[in-house]
Amino acid sequence: MKKKTLTVISYLYSILVFGSFCIRGYLVEKEEGVIDPTKHEMPLILFVGLMLIGVVMAGVDFNSVKEKGSKITRKSVLTGIVIGLLFVFWGVVRSLD
Repeated sequence: MKKKTLTVISYLYSILVFGSFCIRGYLVEKEEGVIDPTKHEMPLILFVGLMLIGVVMAGVDFNSVKEKGSKITRKSVLTGIVIGLLFVFWGVVRSLD
């Protein structure tokens, strides 16, 4: 895949997921007054999974900037996945305190 294509896909994906999360949260809050995570557990898990995919895509895009050429290598993909998982691990560790 070309770097420019991944960058466009990554930005569009992130905007769509974050925007739909905000719209969904606004509509739920408008109907019920508050957002109860226990009632909306499945959509929240779905959005967390989609955001994790976005973090991995952003990590791959970020890592591919350093490499020469217009194609994304396997090394960039693996490093991007590791960056994304480290970011998620850091968030989980921070939430435990």
